[in-house]
Amino acid sequence: MNLFYELSEDDRILAVCDGWDDFGRANNASKLGADVIGYPIWQFISGQDTRSYMNSIFFSCRSYARPLTALYRGDSPEMMRVYRMTVAPLPDLGLRLTHHLTAEMPHWHDPPVRRIPRALVQCSQCLSLQTPQAWAPGPGPAFRAKGEISYHVCPDCRQSLSRQIERTALSEVAASRPKGGGVLTA
Repeated sequence: MNLFYELSEDDRILAVCDGWDDFGRANNASKLGADVIGYPIWQFISGQDTRSYMNSIFFSCRSYARPLTALYRGDSPEMMRVYRMTVAPLPDLGLRLTHHLTAEMPHWHDPPVRRIPRALVQCSQCLSLQTPQAWAPGPGPAFRAKGEISYHVCPDCRQSLSRQIERTALSEVAASRPKGGGVLTA
């Protein structure tokens, strides 16, 4: 399954794919296509850290005019899901974000609803939970916990994105070099 949407230069949602509403209804989404078109994508991304992460992807795609791909978890209460998000540049500095479902399976257990005495910190990309010692894979979706969830991006996910942006930048430099090993001069 592929879902996509397109953004304008100022990150407003311009269009969503035909399957958007069907997927939303099947997953109890609070917003369907008509509810998001024309609005800034940032209204629908939780957490400043996640917004910064996504902004890094958008900036890289626009700067290098090359697509960037990242894996992320997008679980539902019943299913564990892994998606591949590809952000590709469009004319006029727009972007197309395509989300391809790469793996899906039922949660292997149904953890009890837990009461959390403080806000739960969860990686918005891999769904790891921050513990006092480190980031650890969650035993199931944190949204089953009763309490507030604060979304951040764990160091592993941030480092993975940084490496990918660096590879994109290096490939751009390599592509701009003259053929035959010559040196660019100013």
